[in-house]
Amino acid sequence: MRHATIAYAGAIVFDRLLSLILLPVLTRILNQDDYGAWSQTGISASLGIIIILYAFPTLIIRYHATDTGPTARKFAFDRIGLLCICFGLLWALTALSTPSTVARIVYGNAQYSTLVKALLLWTFAEAAIEFAIAWWRALSRIGAIASILILRSTYRVSFAILIATFSGSPLSVWLWHYSIALTILAIFILALSRHAACSGPATDSLRVPPTIRMQFLEASPLVALTILTTLSGYVDRYLLAAWASIETVAIYAAAASMAAVPFMIHSALGFTLFPMMSRQWALGEHAKAAQLMKKTLLLYCFLSAPVVLTVSIFGAQVLPWLTTRDYQVEPIVFIYLSISVLALGIQQILVYSLLLEGKGLKMLQLAAIAICLNLILAFLLIPQFEMRGAALAAALANVILAAMTNQAIRSIIIWRFPLFQIIRFFISACLCALPLFFLAIFNLLSLIYVLPILMTAGVTYLALDWWSDESMLRHSLS
Repeated sequence: MRHATIAYAGAIVFDRLLSLILLPVLTRILNQDDYGAWSQTGISASLGIIIILYAFPTLIIRYHATDTGPTARKFAFDRIGLLCICFGLLWALTALSTPSTVARIVYGNAQYSTLVKALLLWTFAEAAIEFAIAWWRALSRIGAIASILILRSTYRVSFAILIATFSGSPLSVWLWHYSIALTILAIFILALSRHAACSGPATDSLRVPPTIRMQFLEASPLVALTILTTLSGYVDRYLLAAWASIETVAIYAAAASMAAVPFMIHSALGFTLFPMMSRQWALGEHAKAAQLMKKTLLLYCFLSAPVVLTVSIFGAQVLPWLTTRDYQVEPIVFIYLSISVLALGIQQILVYSLLLEGKGLKMLQLAAIAICLNLILAFLLIPQFEMRGAALAAALANVILAAMTNQAIRSIIIWRFPLFQIIRFFISACLCALPLFFLAIFNLLSLIYVLPILMTAGVTYLALDWWSDESMLRHSLS
């Protein structure tokens, strides 16, 4: 698990670094209206991907990691792929029949209806790439996945910068060109994935995969769950677009991009956690699966604690430096966003047990409660506090969702949430960050003071853990 996680984590870190490079470039090239529309297009594409793929990537990893051979994988690849294309066409026809309505929902204004076609093409391209990656995950080709992720990150960031810089065209034109470029890459990756799935080795089957019809029925509650979960994470931006302005969305999106760094850690850990838990669950080794989940959760919180504190302290000062002076955000917004991201990562790790146990309806119920709570809080807070209200609503909703998920899994496995160990991580991080807190209080936050103290604090944090009896570093490296 460790080598696979390191390989995938390296690709995720690379992708995150390129995204951070893209942030200052696009915020300087584009005005706030266009950057806000760009951001909304990206998050709306992620929702469209859910509709197109219909949760099949999860089932591919769950069932076809233990498939009997390449012939069965080829059959499943083509049949599932055809179903996804049909879902995508239905979704595209619906959106194209009412582009003004889609624009009002996504961008808060019908004048952005010219972006709908680019949004659809972007969605199709990203869905194809995610579908392709699912098959490599089923084959445990982590090295291939890392290479594909690096290729995708480099390709799309390079094209976004080149097209936005040199096209001299309106957003609707260059965004369309960007989507076409991404589609070309997606076709190439999809062809490679099909070749890998069809020529991969035969393995000893732990179970016979269900029929496509049964997988379709099993995927249905997962689709609703994923839509609710994803929408809960982005509903604040849609409401800001509707009640504030697309410029406010641009600033909020830039801040959220910085605060989302801990979720990168979750992505790296969860990528290998789910397939391994699936295999242990299939063998009936639930206790081992729970122990693996606990270890992953602790490692996630251990690595996230210093990142959350750093973003909370420096986010408001660093954002205008990364972007422009127009991107001003209150420090409390970064604190709320960091809590929201941390809690969502914890919930996503915990929810694997419910997924493997087939508790789709329970997961759907939790997600429905979370989005209802998020909507209620957003309706109460955003009109008065705008970005502050949106971030607070998201933080409260995700913390409550994580608590409810933790309670739900206790009815499935013997489980105790490692609260005191997680608190210990944050206490250690706070103690190491005390010099930074004093710099912030006396308004002495400058690179001359911050960088040496930040490096010293990081080394101290790792050293404190290393000499602890319950060291995460030593346990992870053992």
